[in-house]
Amino acid sequence: MTDKEKEEVTVIIASDINDFIDMSGEIKFGEKEKIVKMVDAGIDNIEKKGTVEFTEAY
Repeated sequence: MTDKEKEEVTVIIASDINDFIDMSGEIKFGEKEKIVKMVDAGIDNIEKKGTVEFTEAY
């Protein structure tokens, strides 16, 4: 992955995790281990998908 792709993937994973935390309320302040597991799972999902394609349309 290029540096730009890595940056974009990082934003996607962080956004997904923040959305989950906001919506579910399952993660409480200080539950670092749960967040680390979610980040690891997000990275694993990206790696399994192979290439990451970003469209310029929003």
